[in-house]
Parts: sequence; structure tokens; C-alpha cells
Amino acid sequence: MEELVATKFNIYWYLSFIVPAVVMLFFTFWRNKKLFIFATIISLVATYTLCNISVEEKWNARYEIAKTDKEREYAMADGANLVFTALFISPFEAILYTSIWGIIGWRVWQKNKK
Repeated sequence: MEELVATKFNIYWYLSFIVPAVVMLFFTFWRNKKLFIFATIISLVATYTLCNISVEEKWNARYEIAKTDKEREYAMADGANLVFTALFISPFEAILYTSIWGIIGWRVWQKNKK
């Protein structure tokens, strides 16, 4: 059971890295400003959502793994981590990953189109 719980967390966590790369590389191929803005919005929303879901799954895993009442209390004690992730970490990651992959995609396809 513990492996399945950790697997769900890992899937969302890895997807938060993969999705912006795929979206930005795919949409920057056409070098169209409207498509680029659309891709940026999709990437930002998807990355933000996946980051938050992965942290939520981590906390759910901690709670499911806890066996005693004291462990369960400890597992649910730090709700500030979820808020901090939602307000600071996830937006930062979404902007960072989208920007990096947008720049990489723009440059890669620019060299290939010449």
C-alpha cells in the first residue's frame, strides 16, 4: 500500500516537470504569437495544478502511512506547507519551467527553421 501512495505523489511531481516541456516545445514549433500565449497559459495552469496536487498527495501519503493517533496528528499538523506551496512555490515553479522551456523551444525551432 505504501508503494502505491508514493507512486501517486511521484507521478504528479514528475508530470509537473514534463508537462511544461512538452507543451512549450510543441507550441513553439509554429512560432505564432497567439499559439505561444495559449501555450504559456496552458503550461502555467497545468504546472501550478500538478505541483499543488503532488504536495497534497504527499500529505495524504503521510496521513495514510501514520498508524498511531500521535503519528496522524503529526502528519496533519503542518497545513502551512500546503498554503506556502499554493502561494509561493507552485507559481514560481510554473513561471520558471514555462519560461525555460519556452525559451528553449523558441531557440531550437528557430535554428531548425533556417
